[in-house]
Amino acid sequence: MGKFRQCYRNGILCLMLVFTCVNAEPAPLKQVTFGAVVFPPYVTKDAHTQTCSGEAITTTREILVDYGLSLQVVCASALRIFRLMETAEVDLTVNVKSTRAMPPGTLFSGQPFTRLFVDLYTHQADTGPDSVAAIRGYDYHGYRQDLERRGFSFVDLPDGLDAVEMFLKGRTKHLISYRGPFVHRLSMLTDAGPKDISRLPLASVDSYYAISANSPYKDMLLQVFSEHASTSQLTYFYPVAQSKWKEAFQPKTQ
Repeated sequence: MGKFRQCYRNGILCLMLVFTCVNAEPAPLKQVTFGAVVFPPYVTKDAHTQTCSGEAITTTREILVDYGLSLQVVCASALRIFRLMETAEVDLTVNVKSTRAMPPGTLFSGQPFTRLFVDLYTHQADTGPDSVAAIRGYDYHGYRQDLERRGFSFVDLPDGLDAVEMFLKGRTKHLISYRGPFVHRLSMLTDAGPKDISRLPLASVDSYYAISANSPYKDMLLQVFSEHASTSQLTYFYPVAQSKWKEAFQPKTQ
């Protein structure tokens, strides 16, 4: 009889454990914060909700969720994102390695995120001073310093679209820009676009996942990106060939 009671009690205990496992909430995903700088087509900002979305955010979220990580997005200017990385309020972003304004000790993924192209656009009919619209805090792979040495003056804006807009309105003679934001903005024009613009290709450069040196998830993020790139045999996390944008406007190349 004692053995029966013991078996009965064990059976009840097993059933309780089964029901507990069935009804238990899944473990919450660890949340990391992505710093999004408006940079079409990879990051765009909704004018009404002021939230950011785009291919860089979607790609990053898809990678991290497979490793039990969720993604929170902070949408701000480049310099604001860099300051938040210093305090680990932002864990990661996407940028090129040559940006001097990035926090000291910033870590980069071994595999590049995508390849970017830097161009200098010019209003050929403008005979005024050599003013250049640009993103504040961006070095453009060293071309900012090169143009400054040659006497060009910079008008710095919070993001790429602001810089493009300044140039298209004729408030600067030149625009130094990554090609994506420029082409994206031109694709939104209802007319054929400006006729007097020339483009001087300057450089192509890889961008990377940039991870805060103070992030509690820095080692985990580096490992996740390394494993994902190796497992999927990636050259880029987001190959240029996958881009959904196309050059709707082809300025004359100098």
